[in-house]
Amino acid sequence: MTMDSLHATPIYECLDIAVDHRLRKLFLPVSKEEASIFTGDHLRRISQIGLSLQHRDEPVPRHEIKVTQQLALPGSVGGILIMLLQPANTQPFDLGVDITIQECRTFAALHEGFRAVTCNSLGIPDITVIDSLPFIRPKDKVSPQLRRQLRMQVFEIVKAKRPDVILCMWQDKNGVTEDMELIRSVGIGRRFSEPRVQLEHDFTANRVNAFHPSYTIYHKPNFSCFRQLLLLEIAQTCHTYMGNWVEREWMAELREKCRVKASGLSSK
Repeated sequence: MTMDSLHATPIYECLDIAVDHRLRKLFLPVSKEEASIFTGDHLRRISQIGLSLQHRDEPVPRHEIKVTQQLALPGSVGGILIMLLQPANTQPFDLGVDITIQECRTFAALHEGFRAVTCNSLGIPDITVIDSLPFIRPKDKVSPQLRRQLRMQVFEIVKAKRPDVILCMWQDKNGVTEDMELIRSVGIGRRFSEPRVQLEHDFTANRVNAFHPSYTIYHKPNFSCFRQLLLLEIAQTCHTYMGNWVEREWMAELREKCRVKASGLSSK
């Protein structure tokens, strides 16, 4: 899969499925002209974590810090922020940000989804992507104390970014701080009871519940409803950002169908 092919994805087909006609009606361009002129402090904070972290008996490579920062662009405050869990074991950071996006199926799926939903106006390079455990691979053995410490720092990164909308796509039971629980996924097919979350005393952001793209890529590849739901959650994020999200009855039906299938209560 190449970046060019992702840009050319027709809106009636995405993520290897035919897109529900009701979903296609939600696909609209998103203006990038609303980006803030103010620069945030989140990129510097990411670099600070990378330079201070030594969890594999060696410093975090400079190229890994650089790509992690590039994934967290734009440098301005506001916009859309995607919260993922952690980098994959085989992330090719040494080959640069473009190859990292192409070779990581999670990033590729998100890029393809956002390009389709926004009629090619937004992709991963236009959206801030941050991990709840930056620089920590699934194979790394880290203490609960380090996980909590990192997540406290990540919450400071999120506050520095001051996003308009947070797409919450990660879950974890270990080392989750009270603050980070506010921007953690509440499960497949569910919604936040209160979509707005207070990040600081003078700042609130919208949040959209979702699930990690790897779930539909690796765990449920043969169930198209999860890919439809992933596109719906991306669409909800974009429309929330534009201030025109409207919930429909069919959306609740899709969420419930996916929730039941994920729970194993149905074999249909």
